[in-house]
Amino acid sequence: MRLIKRPCVMDMDTAQRLEHLCRKYPNHEELGDYEIRLGATVATNDFYEEQGRTNGAICEHTLEDKMRFLERAKELGVINMEMECNHLAAMCHKLNVSFAIVDVALVNRLVYDKVDLTREQHSLFERRLFWAITLFIKDRLSGAKD
Repeated sequence: MRLIKRPCVMDMDTAQRLEHLCRKYPNHEELGDYEIRLGATVATNDFYEEQGRTNGAICEHTLEDKMRFLERAKELGVINMEMECNHLAAMCHKLNVSFAIVDVALVNRLVYDKVDLTREQHSLFERRLFWAITLFIKDRLSGAKD
């Protein structure tokens, strides 16, 4: 068996189209007020150490280390961290399939590490994601160019 490395490449046209559609059709009546941002996502291998969290079972960095890491990431345009998209992005790029990440920031990591949502908040965040993806699919199927 040999190690195969593939680039993790996002399709910026797809990402920008998603952003455009969400701004044009925000559906505030059903989904409330929310912010749409286009930016970098850091893909990590775990939820705690690699994301600079200080509340994991193993934590070998200080709060100051965490804050330096998060501030530097922010300076570089990072607006979210997650654990799955790099694999999917690499596969889609290899297969020449358009790919962009649609994430929900569940917590402001510059303030707090713990994700603490009510069932209603979680449901609302899911509906916003589904709204964005539905807009994009309808847009692609219609061939619209606005």
